[in-house]
Amino acid sequence: MKKFFTLIAVAVMALAAQAEVLTVCDGTDENSNVPISGFNYDLKNTTSQMIYPADMLTDMVGGKITEVKFYATAGFALGQNTIQLSFLPVEQNGFEDESIVEGAVAVANGSTVPGETELVFTLDEPYEYTGGNLLIETLLTAAGTFHTTKWYGVSTDYPAGYYQYQFVWSSPFPDVENFLPKVDFTYEPAATPEPPTPAEDVVLVIVDQDNVEHTFNLTKGEDGDFSTTVTLGYVPFGQFYWDPALSYAENDANRPAVPFYFLIDGKRYGAEGMRETVLGFAMQNPLDSELDGFYTVPVGFSYTLGVAFKDGAYYVYAAVSTPTAVDELNANKAVASQRYFNVAGQEMKEANGITIVVTTYSDGTISTAKMMK
Repeated sequence: MKKFFTLIAVAVMALAAQAEVLTVCDGTDENSNVPISGFNYDLKNTTSQMIYPADMLTDMVGGKITEVKFYATAGFALGQNTIQLSFLPVEQNGFEDESIVEGAVAVANGSTVPGETELVFTLDEPYEYTGGNLLIETLLTAAGTFHTTKWYGVSTDYPAGYYQYQFVWSSPFPDVENFLPKVDFTYEPAATPEPPTPAEDVVLVIVDQDNVEHTFNLTKGEDGDFSTTVTLGYVPFGQFYWDPALSYAENDANRPAVPFYFLIDGKRYGAEGMRETVLGFAMQNPLDSELDGFYTVPVGFSYTLGVAFKDGAYYVYAAVSTPTAVDELNANKAVASQRYFNVAGQEMKEANGITIVVTTYSDGTISTAKMMK
């Protein structure tokens, strides 16, 4: 039996270790009416509301609130009462029209302890905070003991708080407060998602002029990227004839474009329309699986086409060289300059990680290659 209780204690400690506390409005300004008006403890249905702006609560987004704590001053501690705590996500950030906000949902009930300086609510069920402004409401569910209480917090330059009280023979008496109480939110942080892993199967699909799809299985590299080298000749990927009467630039402008896309674990990744590549650069970063279009490259060259996996996303790249042997390309040529680009298309001072290297030779020709450093 001792071992059983020890295991329970360890489990409780493990769960408690996962909880975090977010403190907001940690100031020494004082207010008597929010988060609850102690001066009206003796009146059932005395209500206070406060709206905490979203930018104060960003650390909790996706987490679950389990406890809320307010702080009274030592000189004006708590009196006796029972209080209901409610939450409501809202778009407004204040109470300009001096009216109560309807629709708050009860999340906890608690009883104050006279003389104490902390008002703690343990939520009945964890409340998932998904972002946005959060309205917190307190409601006296029974007539209690009149007791002046002051609360720590920060003054605001707008009515961030609201309260109302009501005698049995009258309508509610509303008022607003330029004040937000100090509050501790104990919450369970959002679960950290499992980091994405590279795909196991990537296919390059090239579409020819007859709308026939040609598939190439890409080779997976050690760094999680996939690539293959293909030579796009004149047939069947488009008809292109060099016209000696035209300049090189004019002939190149007439070169047909070859559309292609990728299948990553069976899911299509394309471009928005016929996106022309900038060879040696990333073409679209990261890839978007919601697009049905194509990337394109000019016909008549050899290409290394592939995708790089980085920070959980895929980046597509293309490196081009003329369809002659590598030795012939580099023979008797002096390198004039080299430029380095990452898969996002950003130029770097030197090669680092997956790098596209653009080499310009002394005769003006250019070659592009991918390397890993």
